[in-house]
Amino acid sequence: MTKKEKIKENYNENIILCTLMVGTIISLVVSIVFNITEYEYLSSIFSNIFSGMVTGLILAYISAIKNKKKYRINRLKIIYQNIFDAICEFLNDTKIIDNLSEENEYISSLVYKKFSDLLYIYQYIEKYEVDSYKEGFLKEIFLYDFSYNIQVKEIEIERLRENILDYSKKGYKKKMYKLVKEYEKDMIKLNAKIKIKINEMQNEISRIEQSFI
Repeated sequence: MTKKEKIKENYNENIILCTLMVGTIISLVVSIVFNITEYEYLSSIFSNIFSGMVTGLILAYISAIKNKKKYRINRLKIIYQNIFDAICEFLNDTKIIDNLSEENEYISSLVYKKFSDLLYIYQYIEKYEVDSYKEGFLKEIFLYDFSYNIQVKEIEIERLRENILDYSKKGYKKKMYKLVKEYEKDMIKLNAKIKIKINEMQNEISRIEQSFI
């Protein structure tokens, strides 16, 4: 759901709530007036209308709360899924191991690109912002939910990427490959945690949809 669609949905929800609220107040006032003037039959009718409107107002309010909570969880789930897919793409890149017999310069260019792709994922997490989520919120979530410090990892990758050319000149082909494998293992562990979180969020969304409150 886009931001524009979300604003439109909130506007429609507010219109419904306001309409129910106004109708509830009017039915209560009319019921009291008829009761005072001893029109008991009409007073009873509007009293029942008032009760129905109150029930509708409560149900509409509960529905609005559920929808907002569901939207917030689903929005974060989509973000996690995007990161999960990006990490899978990073892990599925096997150009380095497929070309280990090539010259050091070519291997170093593949390693440099591999680390650049990983750096892009880190920067995406660090800089991401949407709707009510401000820049940096995702970085904090990864720190507390996954014990994964994006800033530290980003500095490490930038430093390693700068040293790739030196490794190439010294013929450290195996060392470059080993570094890549270490970070692949690191990302496999992170992606496993992200997948668990995605499943938990989907279960929470299902629970919200099935629950009355």
